[in-house]
Amino acid sequence: MTIPDPIRPYVDLIRLALWIALALAIAGIGFYGGLRWNADEVADAEARIAVAERALGDFATTFNEVNAQYARDRLAAERQAERAAEAVERADRRADQYRETLGGVRAEIEEAKRDPDCRAILEQTTCAVLR
Repeated sequence: MTIPDPIRPYVDLIRLALWIALALAIAGIGFYGGLRWNADEVADAEARIAVAERALGDFATTFNEVNAQYARDRLAAERQAERAAEAVERADRRADQYRETLGGVRAEIEEAKRDPDCRAILEQTTCAVLR
C-alpha cells in the first residue's frame, strides 16, 4: 500500500490555473495590442478627417468666392443689357424723327415740283454736289 500524495489533486488544479492564467495573459496582450492598433487607426482616421474638413472648408470658401463673383458679373451684365436696350430705344426714336423729317422734306420737294417758279429753281444746279 502506498501512501497517497496529498498534493497530487492540487497539482492538477495548479496546472489548470497556470494554463488559464497563461491563456488570460495571451488574451490580455492581444486585447491591449488590438486597442493600441485601433487607437492608431482612429488617430489616422481623425487626421484624414481633419485634412478632408480643411479641404472642404477651402472648397466652400472658393465656391462662395466664385458664387459672389458670378453674382457681380451677372448684375454687371444685366446693367449693360439695360443700357444697351436704352441705347437701342434712343436710336429708334432718333430714326423715327429722321424719317418724319425726311418725309416732310420729300413732301415739300414734291410740292415745290408742282409750283412752276420753284420747279425752275430746283432744275438749276448751284453746286457740283447736287449734279
